[in-house]
Amino acid sequence: MNSLAICEGRRKPPTLLWFLPMTIRKAAIAGLCGSVTHSLLMFAKAELGILDSFQPYQSLQMALIDWTGNYVHPVVPWLISYLNGSTLASFAFARLHRHLPGNGPVKGFISGVLGWLVMDLVFFPLLGLGPFAIQVGLGLRPALFSLFMMLTYSVALGIVYGMIEAESR
Repeated sequence: MNSLAICEGRRKPPTLLWFLPMTIRKAAIAGLCGSVTHSLLMFAKAELGILDSFQPYQSLQMALIDWTGNYVHPVVPWLISYLNGSTLASFAFARLHRHLPGNGPVKGFISGVLGWLVMDLVFFPLLGLGPFAIQVGLGLRPALFSLFMMLTYSVALGIVYGMIEAESR
């Protein structure tokens, strides 16, 4: 609540996520914005035919089918990505936010590079793509695009989280 509202005896109107603690609310809103930005990039990738043979969501779907032994609907990898981006990654960012140097975009950039390293060194090999998706056969292009994917998400997350953080002070 800002000081003007306190002095005038008014309360701020409740937000959409009023029932959540402020830290979780900030992370959820910023994570959703980052996920939407990331989804727009992935939509543009598909529409423009960029790196057609690099399909990380399809690779995740195939890995899920292999692991479960059952059919997995194509929407499941997108939901997993949204859940991860809008909750897990954004909550981790909220916990690390005060320890990262710089402003919102810089903090987002740093967390994006760290996330990219985890994705390319841990998750891509789990999906059968190899480190930095080298087994796709397109050289470094999938690794560079995945860096761009992570930075699109994380910089948007950092900007929005930083704006919400500044407003809540």
